[in-house]
Amino acid sequence: MALVFAGEAAATATDRSLHVHGGYGFAEEYDIQLFYRRARAWALVLGDPARECRRIADLLLGPSGNTA
Repeated sequence: MALVFAGEAAATATDRSLHVHGGYGFAEEYDIQLFYRRARAWALVLGDPARECRRIADLLLGPSGNTA
């Protein structure tokens, strides 16, 4: 659950920061573009967040029978 929460928090924080920086957020001279790309990638490094949420739900509530 911490992985999913941290990934969502990082994505939200960088989205807001990119909005504040405006066009500067996309320029390679500023670090916000790097943080934005990293925040998006971190969520996928250890697997799909939606799949992780389903796995947590199965652990908490029991298997649903849906393997998709």
